[in-house]
Amino acid sequence: MPSITISNIDDQLKQRLQHQADKHGVSAEEEALRILRLGIHQQETKDAKEASDRQLAAWKREDEGKPKRGIGTEIHERFKESGIADLESLPRAEIQWEDAERA
Repeated sequence: MPSITISNIDDQLKQRLQHQADKHGVSAEEEALRILRLGIHQQETKDAKEASDRQLAAWKREDEGKPKRGIGTEIHERFKESGIADLESLPRAEIQWEDAERA
């Protein structure tokens, strides 16, 4: 397994790392790995959220000035090129309110 060496760690930081490792019942090396994994995961999560926010902002800019449309219209527009949107509408069943009240 690959390894890295971190130089110039001051004594206070090394002691804090060892204290955390002792608290979690692991070696200082394992604690350092846990901290690195957590830090990288948090950064990736932050980066993904920022990318998502940028995309949402771009979509909002794209929609500025366009009339508001419902979700059904949006779905139809998205899939009309595929031919799926050409399906005929299904007839709606009439609701028998009297029967529903008896149930």
